[in-house]
Amino acid sequence: MVNRPIEDFRPEEIAVSVANAFELDADRVAVACQLSAEAGSINRYYILELTVPGVRLDVTRQANFYLKGYSRANGVEMCLEVGNVLYSRAAGAEWEQAKFEPPFLQDCLVDGPRFVFGAEGRLFASTGGDYVRQETEATSRLMAMGKGPDDLFYVVGERGTLLRGRTGAWTRVDLGMGVHLRSVCAIEEKVLIGGENGYLAILASDELIEIDTGLTGDILSICWHKGVTYVADSSFGISILEGTALRPYAEIGYVYRLNSGTHFLTCATDEFVYQFGADGLRGVEFYFEDGLKGIEADTEGVID
Repeated sequence: MVNRPIEDFRPEEIAVSVANAFELDADRVAVACQLSAEAGSINRYYILELTVPGVRLDVTRQANFYLKGYSRANGVEMCLEVGNVLYSRAAGAEWEQAKFEPPFLQDCLVDGPRFVFGAEGRLFASTGGDYVRQETEATSRLMAMGKGPDDLFYVVGERGTLLRGRTGAWTRVDLGMGVHLRSVCAIEEKVLIGGENGYLAILASDELIEIDTGLTGDILSICWHKGVTYVADSSFGISILEGTALRPYAEIGYVYRLNSGTHFLTCATDEFVYQFGADGLRGVEFYFEDGLKGIEADTEGVID
């Protein structure tokens, strides 16, 4: 599909998708948005800081490329563009660029070390300098990554791939199945993994316990927030895991990412950012009209 200038489209033809969102403090959220249009291809993304009261948007990066992944932690942020170009920066610093050879990478994570990962089991790590290719036994595309207790990291991917380890030392865990995995969350002594067609399992003491979720969408994010395990999928929305059963929580459709913060569980879904907190729910809806805009979202009926 040929890329077309954004000026070729009417505002109602341009859709905004929130790729990821992270709580910065009680009032501010870091957000990554991608533009798209059914009538043609638009390559533009925005990285911004959203002040929720008053819905103020401060764009910190804008580029005419497709965004593959965005991560932020402890003042450090990373955004991965299609074509294997990674931009990262520490708080207050300029964006730094790193380029990687094909095949394409899938996503990135910053949580202490900085990681990028993707096709053919490729995983790169940096602890402040150049990115170093990690030796793993993985050959399938890596899809998601998370940090667990004792500074151990977990990576999941296609064909039942699960890696566990730290920078420079990785072990592949044999799960004995070939499901394409899309999400991972390590909680205390267990690891939760989610994947295609509602697949959800708990790995504890090397025993894999599969859960009948009843979901048809892919499980794209699993998040531990204030003692509760939230599971997000591409069809229903957000559910809560209680033991080995899921309880519906918020029927909001396609949910791409959940992230835990000090005050809120922050959710990236379609053109919305929702934040679930002790005092209830708040949200912002994004749209494009002479630039990226946001309005307070109607949250009535979101939580079951």
